[in-house]
Amino acid sequence: MASKAKHGDRSKAVEPGTETQERGRLSASTREDKIRRRAFEIYLERGSEPGRDLEDWLQAERELTGDKPKTASA
Repeated sequence: MASKAKHGDRSKAVEPGTETQERGRLSASTREDKIRRRAFEIYLERGSEPGRDLEDWLQAERELTGDKPKTASA
């Protein structure tokens, strides 16, 4: 079995910008998890009717971001 770096704490060095990028990824991941959970709640509230997963996702996304649905103007 190969061992990891043997150079002490130097193996944990973070390149400039990497920490910010990682925070952004974690934030996006957390956001997606919240949307996923809310979309599942919406699915359950509808009686677990399949085939509307995109609608559920978009509704959850709107609810969590505070965006109002766009309506087509006639």
